[in-house]
This record gives sequence, C-alpha cells and structure tokens, in this order.
Amino acid sequence: MIRNYFKIAVRNLLKNKSISVINVMGLALGMAVCLLMYLYVTHEFEYDSHHTNSDRIARITSRLRGPESDLAVATSPLALADMLRRDLPEIETAVRMQQTTAIFKPNRQPVSEEDVFFTDANFFEVFTFSFLEGDGRSALQKPHSAVLTETFARSYFNGPALGKIVYCNKEAYQVTGVVKDPPTNSDLKIRVLLSKNNADAHEWLDDFPAYTFALFHKIPEIKGFEAKLHRLTKQYVQPELKKAGASGWSLTFHPEMLKDVHYSEGKEADTPKGKRQYNYLFSVLSVFVLLIALLNYVNLSTAKASERSREVGVRKVLGARRSQLIRQFLFDALLLNVIAVAAAVLIVLISIPYFNRMLGIVLTLNAVHGLFIGVVFLVSSMLAGFYPAIILSGYHPVKVLKGRFTGSFQGLWLRKSVTLFQFVIAAVMLICTIVV
Repeated sequence: MIRNYFKIAVRNLLKNKSISVINVMGLALGMAVCLLMYLYVTHEFEYDSHHTNSDRIARITSRLRGPESDLAVATSPLALADMLRRDLPEIETAVRMQQTTAIFKPNRQPVSEEDVFFTDANFFEVFTFSFLEGDGRSALQKPHSAVLTETFARSYFNGPALGKIVYCNKEAYQVTGVVKDPPTNSDLKIRVLLSKNNADAHEWLDDFPAYTFALFHKIPEIKGFEAKLHRLTKQYVQPELKKAGASGWSLTFHPEMLKDVHYSEGKEADTPKGKRQYNYLFSVLSVFVLLIALLNYVNLSTAKASERSREVGVRKVLGARRSQLIRQFLFDALLLNVIAVAAAVLIVLISIPYFNRMLGIVLTLNAVHGLFIGVVFLVSSMLAGFYPAIILSGYHPVKVLKGRFTGSFQGLWLRKSVTLFQFVIAAVMLICTIVV
C-alpha cells in the first residue's frame, strides 16, 4: 500500500512540475529561515551555559548612591571576593577578574591586547575551559604565570607554548597553560589570563577594578542572598564611607546569575550586551515565516483541487475509502516536505558561513539539531497536508464524474482568507523590522 502511495505521490509531483517547484521552494525557504533563526536564538539563550557550574555562578555588581547621583557598575572592589568566601557559608569560592590593556611583542612588533585579565589562582575552579596544554589545577598558582587561548598562542608561538616566556607590558610571564578559545556566546572574552595575588586587597573604596564572580555550593535563592549582601555592606562598607566624609552615600552589591549577565542593562564598565526581547521577537518571526510557507502550500493545493477531483471520483467508484484517500494526500504532503527539508538543510549549510561572518559569531548545524528539524518536518507535513486531504477526499463521486463539480463558496472564501492572512503577517513582519 505504501509503495502505491509513493508511486502516486511521485507521479503527481512530476505531472505538475511548476506547482511542485513553487511548493518545494516556498516550504524550503520558510524552513531554512526558521532553522537559521532557531540556531541564532539558541546561540543567544545559551550564553555561558558551557560552564559546568553555570547554574551556580553569579556575578556581583555594585551600585553607588549619593544625594544627587545613582551609579550602577558591573565591577566591584577587590576586597569583595575575600568577604564572600569568609562571611557567607553558601559560597564555595569567589574569583576576581581585573581587565588590563597589555602590550605584547609576538614578532618584535608591539601588539595591544584588550582581552587580558589578572585573576586569582582559583579561576578554573569556577569556570570551565578545555586545556590543550597544562593543567587547570596548577596553571595560575605561581606568580607571573600566564594562560593563553589557542588563537593567541598560535599567533605568538610556532609550536607548543607550555613553559615558554611571554612579555606583557615589559614583564616576563611563563606560559603554564593553553586553553581552547571560549565560544562566541560567552561574556568572558578572554585571550590571556595572568596570575595575581590579591591577598592584601582590603580597600573597599578603590576604583572598583574587578569583575567578581561567586560559585555557590548549590543553586542559590538570589533575593535572600542579596539581603545578606546588604547586611554585610552596612557592616564593612558604610563605616569606610563615613571615614571618607561621604556619610550621605551608600554602596550596595547586587548578584545576577551567569545566564543573565549577557542581558544585564544599565551598568558602567560592562561588556556588550544583548536583549531578550529580540530573541523572543525572532522566535515569533520564525514561526510566522514558516506559517506563511505552509499557508501558501495549502492555498495552492486547494486551488488545484479541480484537477484532482476526477481522480478522487474514479478511486471512490472503485471502492477507495475516504481514510485511504486522506492517507494518500497526507503522503503527498509528506514526500513534498521530505524534499523541502533536504533543500532547507542545504540552504542553511550554504548560508551559515555568510551568517557567521556578518554577525561575528559561530553557528553550526549538527546532529544535535536533528530533533528540531524532525519536529518542523512533522508539524509542516501535518499542517500542510491535513486540510487539503480533508477537502479533496470529501468530493462526491457522482457529481464529479457527471462533470457537475464546482468549487464551493466556502472553499473560495477560505482561500481568500488565507491569502489575506498571509499579507497581514507579511505586513506585520515588515513593520516590526522597520521599527526594530
């Protein structure tokens, strides 16, 4: 039976080549756009999720309030990390990252690097990086140690970098590790990590030079933890403000989970940020694009109904049941969607390199995305095939074979409604694009 369905489906595709090409290309383009938007939105929503303990890491930001000003900054005092480890039992450890502009000389030519950070020895206890050379447990333990990313190491050394010397701002650092480059969906834009001992950092009113990250023993309750931070701030920081003659000022610290850092807003000294609203908008747009393609297929299928009406009439006279006809038309849609999915995947594979260069990110299509492609395929096949199957299989054989078949007013009204709906969706998408 399936073999017969397949033969008839192929025969119908070849018989109506122009309509088949329009349907396949329409569905393929709709699916390709939907898949590209899915890859991009997934990339954005998975910022820093590659860290093993990402659900237990929080960044601590600062807020300085005065009589006439209110300043939020992404950084914090160096003394904060020690206070977190010492006074808050829910904290497993805390690490500081102090950004610096560094001058390196890879080929006797000075090169300025911005993504260079001084950090604590426990950095790799908090964050997850894959080591190509060296060991994360000991990489930053000694003074004047440096951990390089793969790209930086290749630009500086021709071969293995472990144990060699790099000169940063005229100071010598020994390379104790080389790690893979962080993914593009990471807020930690790192090229070089330099060891630094912050044991003597006790000043609360410094220039807030460090990004401070805390690793919790378990997934934290942020509001309760923030209340504890406020109490400790009153204990440690307010006396320092009074000594400095700034009794009208207050300094508070605010935690934000690592997964939310990329969407943090309104803070000075922060890295470039994204907007969740755009991700939701792109998700809705991807559904609309696919819906337009599916409605276009439904419209063309029902518009060509009269050409298949005689086939339906003959098959019913010969004993075909309506359920068999429905299965046949669903199989037609299934075959068309198989071709469309294959074409969509091909379009996406061709488009991804251009997409990556344009946005400066790295998107990949692999077996992990097979589930999403499968869901799109099944949903598209059912939505595109179900209504035409019901309509076409419901024709009365006597009227059809006597030549008294005419399209119903209901069917004409539906096709016009679908076309109008497509134009409305397209207009809304254009307006949203212009506004954004």
